[in-house]
Amino acid sequence: MEKSKDIVNGFPGVFSLFLFISFSFYYFYRDLCINMNNHQNAIFHQLDNFMKHSHYIS
Repeated sequence: MEKSKDIVNGFPGVFSLFLFISFSFYYFYRDLCINMNNHQNAIFHQLDNFMKHSHYIS
């Protein structure tokens, strides 16, 4: 009886973690889309732009 009770009590924690990860991904992806729609570079594109133009330095 105790084992099944532990499994049921552990379920809300797993579900809360799933919701947290889902919403975190949603807000990250939404912010990324807003940046791209405003013709701004996303954060991870800044390094790419630096590498493209760095060959002019040498």
